[in-house]
Amino acid sequence: MHEQLLMEKALTLRGDVLEWVEAMRVPEDGYGRYRFAVSCREPDLYSSCIAVFIRDLLRDLNNLTDAQRQQWIEFIQSFQDPDTGYFIDSRVEPRDTATHSWDYLKLEMTHLSVSALDILGAFPRHPLRFLESLASAPALTKWLNQRAWVRRVEGGWDECADSEGKCIFHLGGLLISACEWGELSTDIVDALFRWLDQHVDADTGFWGTQEGCGLFNAMCGSAPIYALYFHQRRLVLYPNRAIDSILTLQQPDGLFYPRGGGMPEADFSAVMLLVGMIMRSEHRLVEVEACLRRVQYAIFAQGLHNDDGGFCANKRQRERIQHRGLEHISAHPWESDMLSTWLRCGILALISEATESPLTQVGWFIRENGEAATFAVWL
Repeated sequence: MHEQLLMEKALTLRGDVLEWVEAMRVPEDGYGRYRFAVSCREPDLYSSCIAVFIRDLLRDLNNLTDAQRQQWIEFIQSFQDPDTGYFIDSRVEPRDTATHSWDYLKLEMTHLSVSALDILGAFPRHPLRFLESLASAPALTKWLNQRAWVRRVEGGWDECADSEGKCIFHLGGLLISACEWGELSTDIVDALFRWLDQHVDADTGFWGTQEGCGLFNAMCGSAPIYALYFHQRRLVLYPNRAIDSILTLQQPDGLFYPRGGGMPEADFSAVMLLVGMIMRSEHRLVEVEACLRRVQYAIFAQGLHNDDGGFCANKRQRERIQHRGLEHISAHPWESDMLSTWLRCGILALISEATESPLTQVGWFIRENGEAATFAVWL
C-alpha cells in the first residue's frame, strides 16, 4: 500500500509542485516575483528566493530565458542596502518580533538572498560591509560566546537553541561566501569551526543541550549548523550521538513535531541530519532507514501534499502561522506555502537519496557540499 502510493506520487509530483509554484508567481512588473501563499496578495523577497530553491531542486531553472533570469536577479538585488550590504524587505519593520530579533531577520534575509543569487549565477551588487565588524577571530568568538541558548522569562526558562543555531548558520554561511569571493581570509571560517567543535555536546551531538535546552529544540538549531559542516567537508565529531538523539524524537505519526502532524522545519531538520550522518557513520543504519521510510510515507498519509500541488505545514492546527512572526510571509497551517513546499520536497528528495524509493523517479537535483549555496546545502 505504501509503495503503491509513492509510485503514484512519483509520476505527478514534479509537475504538480511546479504548477503550484507558477501559480504563486505575480507576473506584474517583471519576472521572478513570488508570493508566499494564495492568501498573500503581494510578492516578497523571502518567497522569491525560496522559489529559486524549489525550481533548482526540481531541475527547472534551465527553462528560464536569459531575460527572465536577469529580471529575477535584479528583483532580488533591489532589496540590498548599499551602505550595510544587508538585504531587507521594506515590509519588515526594524524591530524584534515575538520569536526573532531584528539582527536575526537581517542575517536570514541576506543569507537567503545571497544563496538565491548564487544559484541564479549572480552576486550582490554591494559588499557585505556589516561583516567587517566580525571579520577577526576575537570579534567572531565574542559574538559566538554571546549566543543565549536559554533565556530567563517570567515563570522559568525559554529554550533558544533553535533560533541561535539558525543565527550561527546564517552568519557562517555569509562568512563562507565572503571567503569564496576573496573578500575575507579563510582563517575566519576556521575560527568558527574551532568554536563549534569546542561547544558541541559529546553526549547528544547537539549544541545547546549542555546549557539546558531539550533535544527537540536543540535538534532544530543544530541541523543548520551541521549544514555548514557538510558544505565545508568538516569532520563531524559525534555522528553516532546525533543519530541516537534524533531517533528518540520521532513521533507515533512518523514525523517529528511533538504536538503531532509534523512541521516542515522540524521534520526537515531531522531528515537532513539523519541522511547526512549515515553518510559519515553506519551507526544504527537499519533503524535510520526505517525511520526515513516512515517519514516519507507520513507526509502523504497526513495529507500534507495538497490538491493544488503545494505542501502545507500542519493539518491539525487552526491558527495562521506567521513565519518569523511576519504577516506578509504567513499562511493557514493547512494552506500550501512556499517554505513548506520547499522543505517537504527537500525531505522527499533526501530520503530518495538515502533509501530505495519510488520517488527517485522524480529526478531531484541535490547540490552537494561546496557546489551548493550555503542556505540550501543539505549533505
